[in-house]
Amino acid sequence: MTRLHLVRHGPTHAKTMVGWSDLPADLSDYQAIARLSAQLPKGVMVSSDLSRAVTTADAISAGRTIQCCVKFTLETGSYSDLMR
Repeated sequence: MTRLHLVRHGPTHAKTMVGWSDLPADLSDYQAIARLSAQLPKGVMVSSDLSRAVTTADAISAGRTIQCCVKFTLETGSYSDLMR
């Protein structure tokens, strides 16, 4: 059976809706990132191309054999990219 683990990017601390704006993630909680990484199985990691998603995936995959990532644009109407 294939399992899919969904992880949201690190917090941005923005006070309003962030949407597609490319605000950076706050990845200063190294212990939380290490705990999350330890709980996830080894394997392929996929990330959107927003910097906060990529840096979060890079932080989670640090020290793993398979590094992040497959990156793609995940915007309205681009879901067909996932089907290729």
